[in-house]
Amino acid sequence: MFSKIRILGLAAVASVGFVATASASSIVYSFDSTDVGAFGAGPYGTVTLVENGTGGVDFTIALRSDMNFVNTGGPHSIFSFNASGVSAGDISNILFNGLTKAGVTVVSPGGNSPFGSAFSFAIDCTVNASCANGAPGQSSDPLTFTIANSILGDFGFLVAGTTAFFAADVICVSGSCNGATGAIGVTTTSTSSTSSTSSSSSGDVPEPGPMSLTLLGLGLLGAGFMRRAKRSA
Repeated sequence: MFSKIRILGLAAVASVGFVATASASSIVYSFDSTDVGAFGAGPYGTVTLVENGTGGVDFTIALRSDMNFVNTGGPHSIFSFNASGVSAGDISNILFNGLTKAGVTVVSPGGNSPFGSAFSFAIDCTVNASCANGAPGQSSDPLTFTIANSILGDFGFLVAGTTAFFAADVICVSGSCNGATGAIGVTTTSTSSTSSTSSSSSGDVPEPGPMSLTLLGLGLLGAGFMRRAKRSA
């Protein structure tokens, strides 16, 4: 009996020592504004930011089902955003629906009229031979990329000369708005945010739960009984 109780104690110690938590946070913004009447009522898509656990943030920009990204030139960019403490070199792995696109790079500042011309950064095409203007140069969503050395709080704010947190240049590809192009923007704060935890075998150790404490107590009690039995012998 003593040995069984001792085993329970060891199990309790193991559970207290090796259970840890890992957290992941995300935030979602909705494209809620446009100056293109043909686009109809929003939302026109979402911008999702996820802290990736490696010191950076993953961006996913998804559009309404009848829209694609486009490059119309002038005061527009494929996607523009404001950022703090971020450099162009931190932005990598730019993909459209999982594929790279020739000529697309990071520029600063970035514009998207009517939402401003002074966004911190933009994902845009800088090689005319690679990215045709309008419908011939459209790209499927989602647009994804990663920004290293950043957290969620580095994004989602206005800077002077902008009226949106994020903006995109898009084209409608079906329905009553087919062929219409223009900018859409995120002009309100985030619509939702999440923070989840999961078990891990390493990392910071949380406070033990009630079951772990019970098992630990049984183990210590068993160890006491064993010492008394040895003394009696």
